[in-house]
Order: sequence, then C-alpha cells, then structure tokens
Amino acid sequence: MAKTSGAKWVTIAAVWIAVVVVIALAYRFIVHPQFAKAAAYDEAQSAYVDVVEQAEARGESVERLPGDATIEEYRNATAALKRRLTGSASPSRGGERIDVRLALDSFSGYAVLRDPTFQADLAAAGIDLELVDDAADYEKRLRTLDNGDTPMAVFTVDALLTTAADLGRMPATIVMVIDETVGADAMVAYTDAVPDLDALAGGQIVLTPASPSETLARVVQASFDIEGVDIVPADGADDVLSRLRSADRSTRQAFVLWEPQLSRALEVDGVGVLLDSGDFQGYIVDVLVVNRDWLLRNEAVVTEFVRAYQRALYDARSSGLAGLIGRDAERTGTRITDAQADRIADGIRFQPMLANYAYFGVEPDPAVPTLDTVIRQLNRVLQRTGALDGDPTDGDPAAWYYDGVLAKLRVDDFHPGVTRDGIDRREVAELSEAQWQQLRSVGTLQVDRLVFFPGRSDLTGSSKAALDRLAETLRSFPQFYVRVVGSASSRGDTEANRRLADARAENAAEYLRAAGLEPQRVRAIGTEPSGDTSRTVRFEVGVVGY
Repeated sequence: MAKTSGAKWVTIAAVWIAVVVVIALAYRFIVHPQFAKAAAYDEAQSAYVDVVEQAEARGESVERLPGDATIEEYRNATAALKRRLTGSASPSRGGERIDVRLALDSFSGYAVLRDPTFQADLAAAGIDLELVDDAADYEKRLRTLDNGDTPMAVFTVDALLTTAADLGRMPATIVMVIDETVGADAMVAYTDAVPDLDALAGGQIVLTPASPSETLARVVQASFDIEGVDIVPADGADDVLSRLRSADRSTRQAFVLWEPQLSRALEVDGVGVLLDSGDFQGYIVDVLVVNRDWLLRNEAVVTEFVRAYQRALYDARSSGLAGLIGRDAERTGTRITDAQADRIADGIRFQPMLANYAYFGVEPDPAVPTLDTVIRQLNRVLQRTGALDGDPTDGDPAAWYYDGVLAKLRVDDFHPGVTRDGIDRREVAELSEAQWQQLRSVGTLQVDRLVFFPGRSDLTGSSKAALDRLAETLRSFPQFYVRVVGSASSRGDTEANRRLADARAENAAEYLRAAGLEPQRVRAIGTEPSGDTSRTVRFEVGVVGY
C-alpha cells in the first residue's frame, strides 16, 4: 500500500511539473513576446508623439502619422524629425529650397544616393535632389559638371584623371569618398593555360573599356612583369562572360568582369581567379565631386549633403547592406538573387565617416590611404600603361580635393553611430614553412633592376630608390606575400655565388621590412645561380588562396 501511495504522489508531482513547464513555455514564447511587442509599440508611439509636440512647439509643420502606424513607421518618422530638430540649420537661402542635380550611373556602390531615406533627409533640410543617370558616360559627365548643368557628380578617381586630362583642366574638386571596390571585379582565366599572371605574357585580356575592369587590367600591366599583352575590348560584363564560355581553353587569355557575372564565370569548370580587386587597395575608388565655383557659393549645402549621406549609410549598415543593394537593384531594373546581393555587398566597401576623415587627412588612420596616395598611385599606373601622356595634377594631387567640408564636420565632432566598421584592419597572418610552400602564385612584380657592385650584396642608392617605390606598391597590395628571390652568375665559384644570391635577396627583403612592410609578409629565398644577369633580384607575390 505504501508503494502504491508513493507512486501516486510521483505521478501527481510529474503532472504538476509538466503543467508548470507548459505554462512557462507558453509565457516565454507566446505571452511574453506579445507583452514585449505591445511595450515596444507603446514606446515607439510615445517617442513619436513627444518629438511631434517638440516640432510643433517650434512652429514646424508636421503631417502626423495615423494612430495605427507600425512600430517601424513610428521609429523612422521619429528619427527623421529628430534630425530636423537637432541637425544643423537648413542651408536654404532666405527660406527658398535648393535644387541639386547629381550625375551618376546604375552602379550598386551608389545605392545610398538613390535611397529614399537619404533623399527625404535632404528634403527635410531644404535640398531637393535630382539624379541624372548618364549610363557611365564619363566625358559627358565632366562636361555637364564643368558647365554647371550637374554641379555634383560621382567618379572613379582614374576616370576623373583621364577625362580631366582630355578636357585640359579640372573644373571640380573631390569632397567625399563614397566606396572602394574590394572583390566585385576580378580577372579570371582557364587555369590550365594561365595558372598565374606570369603565364599571361604574350596573351590577351578581354574587358569592358572605360570601366573598373580596365582599371584592374592597367594595375596588372603596371605592377607585374608581363609583356606583350593585348587588350581586347568587349561590350559589358555579359559579353565578357559569353566570350569566356566560348574561348579556346588552351589559349593565353584572361577575362575581367564584375558581379553578378563574376560568380557565373567561376561556375564554369576550369576557371579560377588570377587577381581580384580585393587583393589591392586604393585603385578602384569612387568619389563625390563638386563644381569648384558652385562649391564656393554652396558649401553649406555640400556639408549638409555629406552629413545626410553618412547618416543614411550608417542606417543602411545597421540594417544590412545586402538589403540596400537588393532594393536598389529593383529601382534600377536589375534582377539579382539574395545570394548575389550578398556577394555584391561584400565586394563594395562603403566608406563611413571615420574612413573619410582619414582619406582627407583630417583624422589620419594607418589602415586608410590618403587621397594623395590614391591619386598619385593611379597617376603612375595610367601613365605607365599609356592612358595618360603626363600628370594632369601637375605634381599637386592635393589640389584635386577639398578638405574643408570634412574638417567642418570633424570640428562639429560628427560621427553617425561612431563606428569604425568598413575600415579594413585585416592583419596578414604569419605563415608556416608549409604555408609558404603552398602559396598560390599571383605573378612577378615589375621592379626596376637592382644594381649591385660585382661580388657584393650591399644596396646602392639606385637600388634603395627602386625598393622604396616597390614598398609603396606593396602597401597597395595588403594581402600579398612576397618571395624575394636572388640570382647570381653561374660562372666561377658556385657556392660563393649562391651565398651572394642569398645575401642580396636578404638585404632587399630587410630593406622592405624597414620601409614599413609587415615582416611576416616578406621572405628572402636564395636560388641556384642561373647566369641570368637581367635581374639580380626578383619579387614574386602570392596569396594564401581563395
């Protein structure tokens, strides 16, 4: 009888425990979320009412939301009203609204400029923005910028250099960096025929002219030791992809294209990446430029434009850039999948406020190149590859940008969200012996011949100058590892020549480290004497892999 009574109580206890668990689960997953949602709704509605009353007390005209608005609608309206109440004074003159026309194209990196939230924020400040899509006709873009028809425009820095050189003057100035492409463009090939860039010598590069694809190809031509490469023009990324698919897989051809066609190309059997825009820094950079005369009369307008843009970018980063890209694709009539939107967002580094302070030298950051560096290195690439006959900046790249807008915002301590997201701080890992052996070869860099006295390994003045230029190039390729390979004559004492090759390579490597390159990126390798006197030291670069 006692056993039966004990079993009964155990059963009763189990039932009550089950009831308590069910009640707890119901509260956790049903009741509590409903209470939380109701509390959040009340909070959002209350905050909205408060800010509306503040606005109306200041004489602001406010069109109130209906009482059944959603939480998100209340929050968005509250944020917009707070910006009107706490932002800078409206730049409009005498209460008149200002119309601003801006030239651009459908590139996803300009998505924030097409974002309704950004445009509404500008409108609240008295600025009505009209976007003029010129289908990436950069020459036309600069002409309309010059004559004031579109006093604001976006450019890649290399397109700005070449079109200004053709025009014979620079009628505008850079006021903000918008983004940098970091993987959305790439050079690919059938790797059996072209395993690395060295194998491309005497071959062809198929690309879209006057695009970031051409910039990428020019960086390759200017930086790597390959000769006799012909450029084959194509009509956009779809045409490049079509040519890749129909190409003879045994020929030395490379193809440059961008997302989403890039992802489709990599689905083709045997195709691999030789180099993508994520491998280097400071070359494919989009900037906001303003007509100089118009800026003199409307600096307050430009300052408010930059302020509103950076707020919109911060909001977009907080909610997810892939969503911004997807919505923008719909606006421009482009069909992309969610996965493609993710890849495109990963391939565009939208530049936040703190990165812009660094670009303009207002608040330096070692992870961000200055605009001086960006303009100078692109200038060098364009001249070396024949796109420019001379230097359109006349040796003064600082004359091509205006830091006054950013300096004013820095004095105001303007940091939307105070985030350093978007500034690339990736550290290059130290490699093991096996990893050095397994590096995927990218190619051999183009470097002026290092001159040594016969039988000696110490660096001459001309060799140090060549290594200084190389160090600057390598800083723009932050993910590359460098193998410094020595070479000496095969005549005479073989062992002595090998020691000489080792010493020359090590001295060159040590100089690069002293010039500021991360020590773990550079490794000296002495080779068997070859008798090749054309290069005493060569510089091979590689990456861990894709």
